[in-house]
Amino acid sequence: MLTADERRAVLFLSGVLLVGGVVRWTRSPAVPPPAAAVAPEIKGDDVFRQAALARRAAAQARPLDSTETIDVDTASEAAIERLPGVGPALAQRIVQDRQANGPFGSLDGLDQVSGIGPAMLARLTPHVRFSGPPRPAPQPPAKKAVGHARRAAAHAP
Repeated sequence: MLTADERRAVLFLSGVLLVGGVVRWTRSPAVPPPAAAVAPEIKGDDVFRQAALARRAAAQARPLDSTETIDVDTASEAAIERLPGVGPALAQRIVQDRQANGPFGSLDGLDQVSGIGPAMLARLTPHVRFSGPPRPAPQPPAKKAVGHARRAAAHAP
């Protein structure tokens, strides 16, 4: 059992703890709710933009089926990004090349895009199709006649 002095000491310490807790609670600043708990105000245009972003994310997250193909002559950047090994930058280059030079029409036309080589073409072949006419083969750069003239001048007597 506790003696009378020990009981008074326990009661005193309990009172100090109680008063300290009340003072701390009343003097602490109001804590705002976490940022995640506060929903931002969404305006009319933002709702449509958010819905479009959600649809795009869902489409990109869905992998291509083994029998699914994408027409790179007409597809959007988002659709082209679904192709294996194609990221946002390459999809953008593909669309920019198509806008500048017309439809690809074949793997040879797609091969003209910077960043697409034999390995990428092999990966893309089962997943791409073309609806446009084939592009003409790229012309090799013309050799300059200046080099021939210099050689002829060097060998002249």
